[in-house]
Amino acid sequence: MRFAAHEFDYVVLDTPGTFNDIVATALEVADQVFVVCGLDTASIKHTAQMFDLLEGSFPLDRMSIVLNQLSPVITVRPKDVESTVGHEAFWSIPYDAQIPVTQALGEPIVTAHPKSKAAKQLLGLGLKVAGAPAVETTNWRGFFSRLNPWARNETKLRDHPTRNAA
Repeated sequence: MRFAAHEFDYVVLDTPGTFNDIVATALEVADQVFVVCGLDTASIKHTAQMFDLLEGSFPLDRMSIVLNQLSPVITVRPKDVESTVGHEAFWSIPYDAQIPVTQALGEPIVTAHPKSKAAKQLLGLGLKVAGAPAVETTNWRGFFSRLNPWARNETKLRDHPTRNAA
């Protein structure tokens, strides 16, 4: 992790929901930590526990909450999460029924459905983290293709084994 932090401007780690030595090491070198929180009771509880656990040993001003899968049918409101955890949400990603579908195919929502609200919010988050103005762009596929080699060539993507799996 330290090597990657020295070599690249941005390193994104998707850590497990449990606290272990790998997560602790990642936190040591992180400039920013995004705690992804769903609007379910277990996720809110774990997010609150993470902030409580790190209080006093990690600068909480470097931690931000990203609310995931916001849906108008869920009764938990973002303000409920913020009051429970004791920190404001930094960003939110709306619910999109296509996310599980694209995940199963191994393709990010930002390349599969770049005009969806979820894709737009994810792009906006990336731009904000990078310090760029969060402007709408129509060339998302080109932007994200640098991150996803399958998106560079749609023929390869169509022929990808997970695409054709039964």
